[in-house]
Parts: sequence; C-alpha cells; structure tokens
Amino acid sequence: NAALNKSYLWYKIRTFTLTANMQATQANNLEAQVFAEYLLRIGDGTKLTIGNNLIRLPDKIIIHP
Repeated sequence: NAALNKSYLWYKIRTFTLTANMQATQANNLEAQVFAEYLLRIGDGTKLTIGNNLIRLPDKIIIHP
C-alpha cells in the first residue's frame, strides 16, 4: 500500500504523456540513449506491465539506501 496512487496526495497529482526525452537523446552516451528509449517505452505504453499497470525498474537504475 505504499503506492503514490493510494496516497491522500493522489488527487493533487497531474500526469503527463512522455513523447521524447530530449536531454537523454542528445547525449553522446549509449547508456543515456538506452535509458531514453526505456522511458519512451513506458510513456507510449509498449513497456510490459505487471498486474495493474506497474512496471519493474531494472536493478541497475534503482538506488538503494
């Protein structure tokens, strides 16, 4: 139950449609370009989801405390 859409703040959230990650796509860095493509797959709905539209983030982009 630690999801943002279950929070009392959810009604204040505004969602946007991602169409291009200009900062990442302009980088001369393959890792940044791969990440930009990943974000676009999420934004356009082609990234596979788990259950109720949840996505699994790759371990390499998760920052653990």
